[in-house]
Amino acid sequence: MKTRLTSMLLTGLVLAIGLLIAVRISQNVRAGNSGVGVELTERQIDNLNKSIDPVIFKSVSERDGRLILSGTGPAETDLTLESPHESLLTFSTGPDGNWKTEFELHTEDSLQLEIIFRDAEQVRVRSDETVYRIPHPFYTGDAARSEPALIMITAPGGPTRLFQSPFRGMPAAGGLGLGPIDYDESGGVIFSGVSETSGRIRLYANDIVIGETRSEPDGRWFFIASDTLPRGAYDVRAELIVEDAILAQISLPFKRLALGESDKTPNIPVYVEYTSHRWQILRYLYGGGYQYTAVYAPNVTEDTTSE
Repeated sequence: MKTRLTSMLLTGLVLAIGLLIAVRISQNVRAGNSGVGVELTERQIDNLNKSIDPVIFKSVSERDGRLILSGTGPAETDLTLESPHESLLTFSTGPDGNWKTEFELHTEDSLQLEIIFRDAEQVRVRSDETVYRIPHPFYTGDAARSEPALIMITAPGGPTRLFQSPFRGMPAAGGLGLGPIDYDESGGVIFSGVSETSGRIRLYANDIVIGETRSEPDGRWFFIASDTLPRGAYDVRAELIVEDAILAQISLPFKRLALGESDKTPNIPVYVEYTSHRWQILRYLYGGGYQYTAVYAPNVTEDTTSE
């Protein structure tokens, strides 16, 4: 009992000292001195209290060999569109923060695009979202341009938004659509899709319930879970439930992509496994780690698991 009481007193003393230090630092910052040898101006302190409007992609499309992008960001700010190897172009947002730009596609290689800008203190800021354009691998030249590339937008921890599918559509039935499936190496998974009818979306793996969500007013839905998808091959299923009745359901074969360490490297930011019914994309995340996305054809069936 005495040992426990002593431990509690020591813990309280440490917390009190920590609180005193925090108060002293806060007072020094208000006085224009950080307390650690760095002086902050009033403008810098004010900027610390302001949130930065993030750069967001609203749409991505291609037409006549050109990629067209639009979105929002900080008002009247210069933005630079970059790939991992070069700066492609610089443009500006309008007074309302809206922006739109386009450029000519000169390569049949995969593209990874991000937007960079500098804040009020000239600190380089990278957009959370990344655009990927991955051309069809089975065609070259004019034939490749006649086949739709995969165009998607991703952000760490969020559902992938698909703007163009190489399969010209997604698995759908009865007004329910199942979009890309995102997952990581720990088994965390993000399901997303669309629904023409408001209701509950229930998700399964091999007839075991993973979880449930609701479709948003705009018809979109997504569900995020951790440690859900173990390694192996099995079926995943999405059901649209309205007033306790199953209005529509989609079932498709799933298999986590298994790669060697030589395939997973920051020097090759995108790796793709292609089959006739599914593309799986591996991408490196800044700061470490990898994220995967599986994109399915509309006519995927259970007998494709052998591919």
